[in-house]
This record gives sequence, C-alpha cells and structure tokens, in this order.
Amino acid sequence: MKSRMVVASIAASMFCSVFAAEPPKAVVTLVDAGPDVFAEGSPVVDVVKLELSSDGKFIVIAATLADAPKPASLLDALIAGVSIDVDNNPKTGGEGLDGYYADMPGMEFDSELIASVEDDGGAARSSSSSLINIAEKSNVLTSSDAVHTAAKGKVYTGRIAYTDIGAKSGQIIRIVAREAGDRGETAGIFPEAVLKLK
Repeated sequence: MKSRMVVASIAASMFCSVFAAEPPKAVVTLVDAGPDVFAEGSPVVDVVKLELSSDGKFIVIAATLADAPKPASLLDALIAGVSIDVDNNPKTGGEGLDGYYADMPGMEFDSELIASVEDDGGAARSSSSSLINIAEKSNVLTSSDAVHTAAKGKVYTGRIAYTDIGAKSGQIIRIVAREAGDRGETAGIFPEAVLKLK
C-alpha cells in the first residue's frame, strides 16, 4: 500500500512538472536550431525564431523565417500552428492541434500563422492568423477575414484579438506552438509558453 502511494505521489509530481512552465512573461522568444523542415515537394518554410507577445488588444505571433516564403497555394503558406489555453488550466478545454502532433490538453483555440499567396508568384508580402474554437470545431476567423500584417523582411506576423478568444489585459494564457514544416509529428513543437497579456 505504501509503495502504491509513493508511486502515485511520483506520478502526480511528474504530471505537475509537465505543466509547470516558466513564470508568465510579457514577451516569450522561442528559438529553433533548425533547419528541420521538409525539403521535398512543397516550398520550404523554416521558422528560426518565434516571438509571442501582446499589445493590449491582440496576441501577436511573429515568426522569423530562414527565407521569405513564395507559396503557390494556401497549404504552402502555412508557417506555424498555435494552440491557446485561455484560462491557463490544462484540465479544461480540448486537445490542441487536433491531438495529432502531441498531447496538448486544456486548449480552447487553435490558430495557424499563414503567409499571403501573391498573384505574381513572388515572396509573401503579408501574413495573418486564423482561429478555430476547439470545442465547437468551428472557424472564428479564417485567413481571409483575419487582420493582415505587412511582412518586415523575413518576419511574418499574425494577430489574434482578445475579443475573439474572450481574453482581457492582465490575463495569463498558455500557448503551445508548432512549426508547420517540421520533420514529423512532434519535431517542430516549441516549448510551452506562459504569456501575461498587456
């Protein structure tokens, strides 16, 4: 009986340590050593840095890429997937990123950072973030009606409005991001981030 209690205690502490992230920050910078993307078929979109922040109205997801993308289709334009736990509670919500890439419980919204597809076949000139309500499996925003942000060099940015996810200034949220062009199911997942909204 005592050994079972010890095992249960160890298991509980391991579970807690999985979700014990860094203290909340106003800006979280995640660096990818890369290159770790598929080089065959679709054009390569390699994220080398992902910065998560907020500005009082929007969550800001800024991806620095190895090269400016020249997507020929919306599928080629995917840069990163992001799952958001609005209440910072892994016990509420659903599986982030459809549960396909890793175990991500407690997420309320999924988003994808998407580069623009240009008619002239040139480098994407802007980007945006879509938004899906996980519980309802419905699009809150598609790339066409999301806020578009002009690219700055190799930095592509998406913005998610606090009002679209029911968040407010001062709130602490949890984010798990994934590089869209990674090599395999879990290779492109960045460390979990805890963000305090401005």
